[in-house]
Amino acid sequence: MLKTAIKYISSIGLTLFSVSLILSCSSGGGGGSGSAGGTSASIVGLTTGSQSFHTCANFSDGKVKCWGLNSSSQVGDATSTDRSSSVAVSTDKSFSVVSTGKGHTCGLTSDGTLYCWGDELGYGIPYDTPHPVDLGVVYKSLSTGSNFSCGITSLDKLKCWGSTSFGLGDGATYASVNPIVIDSSATYSAIATGFSHACGITTAGALKCWGTNGNGELGDNTFASRATPTLIDSGVVYSKISVGTSFTCGVTNLGVLKCWGLNSTGQLGNNSTTNQKVPTIIDIGTAYSTVALGTSHACALTANFYLKCWGYNYLGQIGDGSLQDRKVPTLIDSANTYKSISTGAYHSCGITTADITKCWGSKAKGEVGDGVFQTTLSPTIVAMGSNTNIVDAGASFTFAISVAGSLHGFGNNSYAELGDGTRASKNTPIAIDSGATYSFVSAGNDNACGITNSNNLKCWGSNTYAQIGDGTSTDRTLPTAIDSGNSYSSVSVGGFHICGITGLSALKCWGYNPFGQVGDATSTDKTTPTLIDSGVNFSQVSTGGFHTCGIVNSGALKCWGYNGDGELGDATLVNKSTPLIIDSGVNYLKISAGQLHTCGITVAGVLKCWGNNGNGQVGDSSTTSRSSPVVIDSLVTYSDVSCGSFYSCGITTAGVLKCWGYNSVGSLGDGTVVDKISPTVIDSGVSYSSISAGYGHTCGITTSNVLKCWGSNTKGELGDGYFGYLIIPTTISP
Repeated sequence: MLKTAIKYISSIGLTLFSVSLILSCSSGGGGGSGSAGGTSASIVGLTTGSQSFHTCANFSDGKVKCWGLNSSSQVGDATSTDRSSSVAVSTDKSFSVVSTGKGHTCGLTSDGTLYCWGDELGYGIPYDTPHPVDLGVVYKSLSTGSNFSCGITSLDKLKCWGSTSFGLGDGATYASVNPIVIDSSATYSAIATGFSHACGITTAGALKCWGTNGNGELGDNTFASRATPTLIDSGVVYSKISVGTSFTCGVTNLGVLKCWGLNSTGQLGNNSTTNQKVPTIIDIGTAYSTVALGTSHACALTANFYLKCWGYNYLGQIGDGSLQDRKVPTLIDSANTYKSISTGAYHSCGITTADITKCWGSKAKGEVGDGVFQTTLSPTIVAMGSNTNIVDAGASFTFAISVAGSLHGFGNNSYAELGDGTRASKNTPIAIDSGATYSFVSAGNDNACGITNSNNLKCWGSNTYAQIGDGTSTDRTLPTAIDSGNSYSSVSVGGFHICGITGLSALKCWGYNPFGQVGDATSTDKTTPTLIDSGVNFSQVSTGGFHTCGIVNSGALKCWGYNGDGELGDATLVNKSTPLIIDSGVNYLKISAGQLHTCGITVAGVLKCWGNNGNGQVGDSSTTSRSSPVVIDSLVTYSDVSCGSFYSCGITTAGVLKCWGYNSVGSLGDGTVVDKISPTVIDSGVSYSSISAGYGHTCGITTSNVLKCWGSNTKGELGDGYFGYLIIPTTISP
């Protein structure tokens, strides 16, 4: 069935549980997985930069521990394995300052020697343990950005190194492994680096910024990028500065908080979403001591040590117990006062005045440090209470039908896609439409449909494009009868359109239709089931992101809708608004339409795929898109296939599960996050009977009727009792 999520980046409001964990601590020395031993040293510094998916803490005894994303060895434990709890940085050096960048980390020893680890240039050549930089020069502060860093020497000189598209700040150099002097006539007291711009405060308190300026992030009242430091907010004395992605905030010597730049999610905190190209006063009347910026959110400490956060909150990085964006500074963890705050890309960490470390937000790479990742990289059993017969994975939610016919759902529910009468997400299976028994279910982007044992069609969830099919555009929080009086044998829910096959084998489609994906020769949305390809009997239909494919009773394959990536398979890139025969002369047994690609199984068990192949989702050992069907895994025959967003999974006739394509959230289930361009055996030794691929998660049923799921788990879509992030500050003990 479908597996797409066009609106996956939109803000989603749901209620999640919080967790309070005390983690074991590791003493200094070598890296490796897990934690070992204990330490009586206290945390003196905590850092997670605006581009970071990892966090580091430095202790009073000079030791450093890090956790989170480690693909570029930025954790520094001599590995490239992501860490969901703290590990010691592999070094015998004693550090007083640490700063985290996107794929690298830098630190200063007690004598001011600069060390870095990870991929500081962004060229894919990482150091997996600290190595010295700019030997002989003494540094007193530093800031690490996306693929570049800057530091201030003991002589108050500003130096930068790394790789940027706008230049390091000297007007000429774009990449350098060695620190180069910036703004040589000035002396600096503070520096902040982000994705593509930087700001510094001179020893006189003047603010200077440089880099890209397309959103006004430099604050010079223009949108012109600057290759050298440019004076900002002339005459105002600054004490603190922080740089996010395309926005900036600073605190003046009078405690006034000012922000400017991109404001699409309210990250400036001025109760609007309008960009500002000059420093704008925020939270008038409140005195601030410091501010820290993430990718699109911000946190700051007031002069009396209270924590406030605002901006983008899709992953709970604000910490107010919700996932709603905040356009003004919002009090967080009001029962505690804080002495420091640090914001990462999509998570935040702080140290309370009682010396307790707390983190919240995304846990995709273990960056919160509570020992749990958002993803499960290999198949994990989901407790259904009874054997599972059918499973279908949607964008960020899942449905399963037990052998007895009871319907269960779990995962995201902000669009009422679970159909339980609420909009509260569930991280374990719950019964849906109690009292009814189901024979079929299909989960889409943000709604779902099922067929009862009495062949009645019911749909629920988001109805923005009238895709529910009840003639309205009103969301339905409970299963709602569709096309009453007609029986259905199957249904497929796509991005924003749905198709079903009636008991008489007639094909009906409805919903969003700009590319002709409904198939009625128009581009007009349809609010109720509409007969398609009149007079032709269909045995199967599959809806993708914006295209549809079906198999007629004779076995012929037909596809229609969007074709910009060749997903229709007719050897063109031209959209079609009516069903068109594909792979003429070949009869098909199974068909599955994904986001921008399609796979099918012929009656001879031959697997064929076509369409977009940027992540290897076609499976032909390349990343070249295909506009007509290509034989995949030619020495093996297949019985089932499912196309996800940008990946695919299939089951051979021997019951072997194989997956291929996009894998950055573990959706393939091979224990890695590396894309695969050809079918790869998953869960070796276990025999599968069916498989369903979603947007970033996958579920399958073994021949023993055991349900297993793996991949992304940000909304509880794996059903294993966990969510993938924390939305309130949670105690962490590195």
